[in-house]
Amino acid sequence: MQSPDAENPSEVRRNERFDTKLKVPLLNGDKSKLMLGFQYTLERYHFDDIVPENFPLFNRLNDSDLKTAGVAAYYVRSIDHRFYTSFRLSASWQGDYDKFISMSNRYAIYRASGLVGFKKRKDLEYGVGMMFMKGFRRTNLLPFGFYNRTFNEHWGIEASLPVSIKARYNFSPRTLILFGPEYSSQNYALSVTQPSDLPGLSENAPYHYHRSTIDLAA
Repeated sequence: MQSPDAENPSEVRRNERFDTKLKVPLLNGDKSKLMLGFQYTLERYHFDDIVPENFPLFNRLNDSDLKTAGVAAYYVRSIDHRFYTSFRLSASWQGDYDKFISMSNRYAIYRASGLVGFKKRKDLEYGVGMMFMKGFRRTNLLPFGFYNRTFNEHWGIEASLPVSIKARYNFSPRTLILFGPEYSSQNYALSVTQPSDLPGLSENAPYHYHRSTIDLAA
């Protein structure tokens, strides 16, 4: 990160991120499966050489815990031995709120997605879908796809397009590793103290902070 003042840049010393996810099966039938998922993420930035008069956003990031609390429902339905559909509904609350969780619309992002999958044979599976997202920054409707292929007893590929392409290596039927590039992004709603024109006064201005990276994940 860098402030607008080129002569006095603000720099991040380190970034910390804690992420936990839990999925609970509610239905596990021959043709229908239903799960609930929970997520909680905590992210912190630690700055050196902040220039507060130029970019008060960095002061807020340096002082705050950025939180993501989310819940999701997953439903999978087999049509026949080759075709299946899957649906996902989720809500998350992302921002600098002080409580463990805040369900205010100021921090809310809602998503709904559905896909059709095709298992052509045991070693090849692919599909396409659409995702609708409504959040505090924008509303989007986005297509996506996936492609899973097993080449032999050890090697394969798992791609979720357009966000990740990962190679798979199976050490044994129960142990494997996935590695490859992955696009990651996060949005947070922040309250940033902006300097006022009047001496000694300030105001909390709403601010939407977005970060995106391409990581080598494993």
